Amino acid sequence: MSETFCKDPRRELRDWFAGTRAGVALQGLEADYLRGAVCMGYGKNLAQLGVNGWEERYLDADCGCALIVEPDMSLAISPGTRWIRAEFVQLPLDTESVDVLILPHVLEFEPDRHQLLREAERVLKPEGRLHILGFNPLSLHAWWRPAGSSPLHWGCISPGRVLDWLSLLQFTAEWKAGMSASLGRVSYPCRSLSDHIVATFSTVYAIRAIKRTYHYIPLNSRAVSHPQILPQGAVGASSRAPHASGATRAERLSGVLRGNPFQVDRS
Repeated sequence: MSETFCKDPRRELRDWFAGTRAGVALQGLEADYLRGAVCMGYGKNLAQLGVNGWEERYLDADCGCALIVEPDMSLAISPGTRWIRAEFVQLPLDTESVDVLILPHVLEFEPDRHQLLREAERVLKPEGRLHILGFNPLSLHAWWRPAGSSPLHWGCISPGRVLDWLSLLQFTAEWKAGMSASLGRVSYPCRSLSDHIVATFSTVYAIRAIKRTYHYIPLNSRAVSHPQILPQGAVGASSRAPHASGATRAERLSGVLRGNPFQVDRS
């Protein structure tokens, strides 16, 4: 199936967010969700792929360990934000160096989506968190909008498909929330049936994934010892010399036990 990408999708996306009522509403909803979902502790490293223009609404200004990766230098970036220019499919970050990674509307406009997710898995630490925001192709907002007037027509990916991709990369992922531009609310599918229905047809879905690292212990048959029964007569009599007193060990032990039980002859 062929997929069509805009000539400059990232710029058109930012114009849509800033110039439409639905876009402005989603800015606040996404910022509210990320502010509560992204938990940064001391010494944690956070990275975000792509600039959306309202990072200051959910990223702590005092958090000096936040980094934004953006290939387009012409996009306006919030003052004071640490950022580097790089492609999403070739991140200049060390392996297992990031604790939290945010992908806000990146998969929709990336031709090599599988490589992008592989890079995300590479740079995340074990048990690291991945937050993905994407436009929902099942959204009611997309059904009655004319083609081309909404980013929902630009190559959306269903949340189920994203969850399948993440499972192949050994992520534990879940559909965490849905953001509805028409209702102006964030719905969490796990809370109630009504929230689940609203999230299913929401404008934007949010997925949270945790990178799992499994260590396999191979079972080597040679290293496992099995008890064996030897044939009669295979082991000869003991060659231990008799005791100096001439008594057997059983006789000596029984004699000691009649006295002090804590003084046992170990010879």
